[in-house]
Amino acid sequence: MKTIYLAGTISADEGTRWWRQVAQYFLRKLGHQVRDPLRGKVLTVDGKEVFSDIPGTCFYNRDLRDIRESDLLLVDLTHLDSTNRPSCGTFMEMGYALALGKPMIVMCKNPALLVHPFIANSALAVVEDLDEALKLVAFYFHSAGQELAQCGTLKG
Repeated sequence: MKTIYLAGTISADEGTRWWRQVAQYFLRKLGHQVRDPLRGKVLTVDGKEVFSDIPGTCFYNRDLRDIRESDLLLVDLTHLDSTNRPSCGTFMEMGYALALGKPMIVMCKNPALLVHPFIANSALAVVEDLDEALKLVAFYFHSAGQELAQCGTLKG
């Protein structure tokens, strides 16, 4: 059993929550633990902003611990354009994971980000949708997937 951290924009856009529910269902069905930064948060939506009743320091420290304890990050960058807000937390999570040597599978449809060296070179793979990402997560945790990852074959 592996632990997967779900990184991605948190906003009023339903899509930023929908992918997490689908990923959790699929990954748990495969026997993995899932760490979602939305868990335990009571969120209220006001227009296009999302507010939490938990102080930022609390979830910041919890999320960093979750990343340290995770075996892989599944990162959603597909909502960057639709939310009209920067995803500072997601990029910080990616940087932290990179510093810890955690593998990342990134979902991204933005052509400029797909080829951005900091995205393309830090991720195990960059794919365009959740289906592709979940297939790679499942494949990665088999021994053949780990061997391919070590030799860079899965790089996107």
